[in-house]
Amino acid sequence: MITNLSNLMADVSRLERQFSRLIKRLDYYNMNEKAIDLNHKEMVLVEYPNFEKDLAQAAELQNEISRLRGIIYEKNNSYILSTGKSIQASIADLTSKRTLLSLYDDLLEKSPSKERVTEVNNSYYLSKELAFNKDNLQEKRELLENEISQMEFEISKFNSETFEV
Repeated sequence: MITNLSNLMADVSRLERQFSRLIKRLDYYNMNEKAIDLNHKEMVLVEYPNFEKDLAQAAELQNEISRLRGIIYEKNNSYILSTGKSIQASIADLTSKRTLLSLYDDLLEKSPSKERVTEVNNSYYLSKELAFNKDNLQEKRELLENEISQMEFEISKFNSETFEV
């Protein structure tokens, strides 16, 4: 089968949703119910005859998910970006860069303030000033955002390359 990483990730996502639904069903429908009267006569109230089949299907789905994820990880470790890092290493790097970008965004929303404080015998202004240069931080944010975009573009390019599974 010829595919690419994007399609493989979509397949894994679809299989994981199926697996999750199947697990919930198995967790809910795992008991057959019978009524037994005093004469030991049994009457089936609720029966789940497909439990074993569903359990086997859950194991098959889990094996297929593991196999496909293994291929994804293998490909992510074998493709090298222009930065010299593998896709897998770049994904980890992107995660930390996005966290830093989020911090920059939060800091750039801050602004200095003055607040009048009145006490019984004393009044004054409490001034709060930024402990950083907002323009410098904005420049750092833009550089980081460009770096993230470039890495995401390269990863996306590799994800669309086809290979045999």
